[in-house]
Amino acid sequence: MESQSELPQAMEGVLQTPNYATKATNTEISPLLRVPLEVLLLISSYLTTQEYGVLRRVCRQLELSLFKEFSSEFFTKRSFMLTEHSLSTLVDISKSRLSTSVAYLTISLKHPSPSYHGPIGTTVPTDSEAGIRSNYLRQEIMDHQALINSGYDLELLTEAFQNLPSLQTVSLRDFDSTGRNRDGSGVWRPYGAPTISIKTGYNVEAPRYARGIDIGFSQGANYVSRTFLTVLRALGNTKGPNTPPRLEAILRKCHLPEVAFYIPPRLEPVILPVLKDLTTIFLELGPSSLTGRIVTNMEYCSGFQLTAFLSRTTSLEHLRLNFRDCVEDESNSLFKWLTQSPESRVDSQVDIPEGTIMVSVFPQIPAAPSLPRLEQLDIGMATIELRTLVNLVKRFRSSLRRISLHKVTLHDPTAKSCRINIWAKLINQLCKSNLQLSAINFSFLKQVNRRHVYHVSFLEDHQNPDNRSLTKEWAGKDFQRNSKDLIESMFVAWPGTNGEGDELSSDSESFDDDGEVEIDLDEDVDDDPEDDI
Repeated sequence: MESQSELPQAMEGVLQTPNYATKATNTEISPLLRVPLEVLLLISSYLTTQEYGVLRRVCRQLELSLFKEFSSEFFTKRSFMLTEHSLSTLVDISKSRLSTSVAYLTISLKHPSPSYHGPIGTTVPTDSEAGIRSNYLRQEIMDHQALINSGYDLELLTEAFQNLPSLQTVSLRDFDSTGRNRDGSGVWRPYGAPTISIKTGYNVEAPRYARGIDIGFSQGANYVSRTFLTVLRALGNTKGPNTPPRLEAILRKCHLPEVAFYIPPRLEPVILPVLKDLTTIFLELGPSSLTGRIVTNMEYCSGFQLTAFLSRTTSLEHLRLNFRDCVEDESNSLFKWLTQSPESRVDSQVDIPEGTIMVSVFPQIPAAPSLPRLEQLDIGMATIELRTLVNLVKRFRSSLRRISLHKVTLHDPTAKSCRINIWAKLINQLCKSNLQLSAINFSFLKQVNRRHVYHVSFLEDHQNPDNRSLTKEWAGKDFQRNSKDLIESMFVAWPGTNGEGDELSSDSESFDDDGEVEIDLDEDVDDDPEDDI
C-alpha cells in the first residue's frame, strides 16, 4: 500500500467504492449536502489531498457530487514509471470508472537504478532500519530489471492503453510535471516514486547524458531507446479507436538517440500504422540523434534513422523539434532534408545504374513527407540559416498556420553588414511567401553576425525602451499587415551601446525589402550564448 503522503496517487478511496457507513437510522439530510455545489468545491479546494480523500468517503451522495471535479483534477493527466507496481496501478485505473478521465498519460524515464546511487550493499548497515532500506532498494532495482527483461512492461502498457477510451496524448518525460496546487508540493511525481523515496532514502532518477559519450555503450541512452520503442509497440498493439493521436518526448537531461528511431523489420507491421496516424509528435534531439550513414552517391546522411522515422509520419498536424547540445552542422542536414520535395530530391540525385554496388550495398535517403495537413511547426534550441528556415516554412505554406521558435539562433551568410537585423529579414521574406499565418511565438532569440552572437528582445512600450521582453506572441488574421509592428518592436543588443543595444527605428524607410539596417560596426563583442533555461 502506498504511504498516506502519496495520496491521491494511492489507490485508497480511488479505485474501490468508498466504504460508506452502514445505513443511518436518522433520515435527516446532513447540512453539508444542502451546501451549493460551487461552494462545496470552493471549500474542498482548501483541503489537503488526504483531507479531500476523507471528505469523499463521508457518504455516497457527497462522493458523487465531488467525483467529476476530483477525477478531473487528479486523473486527467497522470504520470507512471516502468515498475510493476506503478504500471499495475495504471491497469487498475483503466478498468475503473476513472478510465474515461485519463486524457494525458506520462511515462516517466525515472526508475530505481544503482547507476544513479553508487554501489549498494557494499557495506554492512549500522542499524536495522538502514538494513531494511538497503534491502528494499535492492528489491526495487531487481523487480524493475526483471520487469523490462521479461517484457512484462509491454504487456501492462498494452492492456492499459486498450482500456483508456479518452486517452489523447502519451508523453515521455524525464522530469516531474508542475501544476499540483494541493499540499504545497507543486509537482506531480510518477506513481510509486514517493514511496520508494520514503522507504529507501533515495529518489528515482532519469538518465543523464549529452555530449562526450559513446552512445552505443551508454546504459542511460539504451534505457531511453528501449522505453521509447516499448511505448510505440504498446500503441501499436492497441487496436481500434483508442490509439492516441499525440506522441510527445519532452526531455531535459537527455535526448532520443539514433537507435530510438530504428524500427526493426519484424516490428514494422505493429509500429508503422501508429506513425502514419499520429497527428502530433514532439521530439527531443541531440548529437547522438543525428549520427550519419553512408548512402547512395557516397553521401554522408546525418540522422539517417531519424529521417526514416519522420518519413513515416505522413498525417502530422503539429511537429516540434528541439535540438539539445547540437551544433549547426548536426541539425542543418535535417532541416534541409525537410525542405526537399520529392520532385526536387529526384532532380538532385545522380542516376546510378540499377544493380551496381551503390544500389545494392548503400541505402537510399528516404523522401521527406509532404505533410499536407501540417498546421503548426515548433523549432527549439537550434542554429539555422535564414534561407533554410524560409524554405522550410514555404515548403508547408499551404497548411501552415502557426510557428513557434524558441531559443533559435539565426544567421545569414549573405549579409553585407554587421548590423543587420536578420530576424527582420525573416519576417519580410515570410510576408512575401503568401503565408496564411494566424500565430507566431518567439522566445529567447539570438542572431549571429560575423561569428558574434547578439541577443534579440522585444519592446513592450515604445515610449519606454527599458521595458523589453525576451518573448513575443502574435495572433491574428492579417500577418502581412501586422508584420511592420512586429519588426519595429525588435531590439537587437548591438555592441558599443553599453550593452543596451540599438533600438530599431519605427520609420519604415529604415528597412529595405530585406529588412537590412546599414550601420558600420565600430567594435566587436565576445560571444556570450545564453544559458539554457
